[in-house]
Amino acid sequence: MTTTHQELTLTPLAASDAEAVHELLQANREHLMRWSDYSGELDTSVQQWRDELGDGSDLDFGLRLDGTLAGRVRLIDHHPRYGLGYWVAQAHTGRGLAAAGVRAVIVHARDALGGSDILAGVSLGNAASARVLRRNEFRSVAVFDTYERFHLPLNDLGLSSVAAARL
Repeated sequence: MTTTHQELTLTPLAASDAEAVHELLQANREHLMRWSDYSGELDTSVQQWRDELGDGSDLDFGLRLDGTLAGRVRLIDHHPRYGLGYWVAQAHTGRGLAAAGVRAVIVHARDALGGSDILAGVSLGNAASARVLRRNEFRSVAVFDTYERFHLPLNDLGLSSVAAARL
């Protein structure tokens, strides 16, 4: 998938990406654990990643900056609703990659998967992640003890030029 970010593409993650996913997670352990509990992904072996990623899917994507894995965006299937998860390697934060990757996956969920809604949770205090969602027209719908829940109805998604320009 192409994105609004010139050098960024999304490709389905597959078993052949297992080592790169594992290495990127390990290299970003402190960065990822700052806001969320990524211990499950961090403790996953390369072989377990191979098994999990299999032949690729239309729900789990690698963010590739000039072809190099820089993060992940995935949908959690509760068709027609989806959950959303994403992360970007620390070296690539602050460049709009997460926002552009999330935008591409939103369009994919709506157009290719026939999705109706996407929900996402952001740990309280993770302002950068909340901005990614707000830039993509998500609205806060609930605040819990440790995280804030965001919602995006895909039927109403305007894909406005204003929103696209913010990415």
